[in-house]
Amino acid sequence: MRHVLPVTKADGHPKSGAIELPERELFVLGFQRWKRPFVRRFFKEKRLRFVSGPEQLPAVCTVLVWGMRYADVAFPCGVRVIRVEDGFIRSVGLGADIVKPLSWVLDDMGIYYDVTNRSRLERILSETAFTEAMLTRASMLSDALVRSGITKYNVGGASWLRPAAARAVILVPGQVETDASIRYGAPSPQCTIRRNMDLLRAVRQARPDAYIVYKPHPDGYLRPDWITLERDGMGGDSRFPKCPSEILDRARELPDPDFIPLFKDSGFAMGVRDIAYNYANLLFAWLFPNYRRSDRRPATLVYTATTAAFWLRTRINKRKNEATAAALINDNGVPFYVFPLQLDHDFQIIAYSKFSGMASAIERVVASFAAYAPQGSNLVIKVHPWDAGLKDWSKITERLAKENGVSNRVIYLGGGDLDLLSEYAQGMVTVNSTSGLKAMMLGCPVKVLGQAIFDVEGLSYQGSLDQFWLANRKPDPKLLAAFVKLLANEFQIRGVFFQEPGLSNAVVQMSNRLWQGSVEEVR
Repeated sequence: MRHVLPVTKADGHPKSGAIELPERELFVLGFQRWKRPFVRRFFKEKRLRFVSGPEQLPAVCTVLVWGMRYADVAFPCGVRVIRVEDGFIRSVGLGADIVKPLSWVLDDMGIYYDVTNRSRLERILSETAFTEAMLTRASMLSDALVRSGITKYNVGGASWLRPAAARAVILVPGQVETDASIRYGAPSPQCTIRRNMDLLRAVRQARPDAYIVYKPHPDGYLRPDWITLERDGMGGDSRFPKCPSEILDRARELPDPDFIPLFKDSGFAMGVRDIAYNYANLLFAWLFPNYRRSDRRPATLVYTATTAAFWLRTRINKRKNEATAAALINDNGVPFYVFPLQLDHDFQIIAYSKFSGMASAIERVVASFAAYAPQGSNLVIKVHPWDAGLKDWSKITERLAKENGVSNRVIYLGGGDLDLLSEYAQGMVTVNSTSGLKAMMLGCPVKVLGQAIFDVEGLSYQGSLDQFWLANRKPDPKLLAAFVKLLANEFQIRGVFFQEPGLSNAVVQMSNRLWQGSVEEVR
């Protein structure tokens, strides 16, 4: 077997462990297609045969099965089943389908999180008499991981500072609630805690005096239940300070915000209300002949049809987009920059940028990239997930790349995880999307082309776009932490727009602040 060195990401030498695989040919079952290149990498010396079901296996063979898939299948006696799962170093889970794993666990008895069956790992740990050499090697590996700052989920560049007044700090890592590790590691009815919120409540009940740090699983939303409330307007009209020293001063005495998610919103409810609003405008406009909309959203009938078509294409091309994103992140370390598109009719584009629309923004970014970005680097242009589908951004991107002589270096992406792209990118260029702030929190250099509250010296790059490609200037972690603290305390309320109880909570908080005249004051 092969292992991967976690620091250099290079292949290690073949290692013989507790599980021997003398067979030249291995069958592979239950792996998603995007994982197949990684299977080939981990088992370079083997001939692999991918099958879609147990019925395609010969009577005598060795088969690699992903996780607990086909756990209810009684394999023939001649079939040796090796279960494969994400390992304990640098694995990023479910929704991060485009990130290569750097460690896998192989077990021919079970799997480490299944409490109902004994695994090979459990047997090794309980029965092996470890030699001094083995213990020394394990200690050296542990020390190397700690020195390198490697954790199971290396998905953030932002640092966390322990609150000065906190006596006891408890870390509560979130999990994907539908994950196999929950189903098999905390089976009901023996285990009553099967949801993240239940776990948080239990921890709070057991330790009411503790400061709880909740780390959501990388597949979940990051702080999904915050709403902006500020005077005069957002974006270019925001009162949020631009001076780094003022941000640091105002944030210094503020309490650390509690980022434990309290409310969940509904994308379905949002879609229903959006359709209801637009068709109400269409059907009853004759009752209000002098009404003029403030946005530039396209005609409702056209908008609805093209948006539905765009969503359908996105669903159909999901695997293709994931494969493209996987190649970007994993393909030979080719550096890339990311430019996330915004909605063409977005008020942020109309009011707080110099661009007439996203086409002119793409033109500016591609031209600058072609002239000033390092040779051998790529530019990834990613469509907005809620795009109306009125313009073919793929063709526009292709045309502009061809005109600038960089057709082979500009990649249009119709989907994928923007957070993961930001984590691996050399930098992000944005007009003024809030994805720029998220990219900063992931340690990614950001250049803002429009007006945004996070376009602050020390956070975003303040030089020209042409200079940005070579600057590689990451945000200041201390300033970023102060920025987020000030933003959460003075310019945000807790709640969501489309689902209870978050909607009512937002209404109450907003009403109280407006009634008390305490907008933009610490709460």
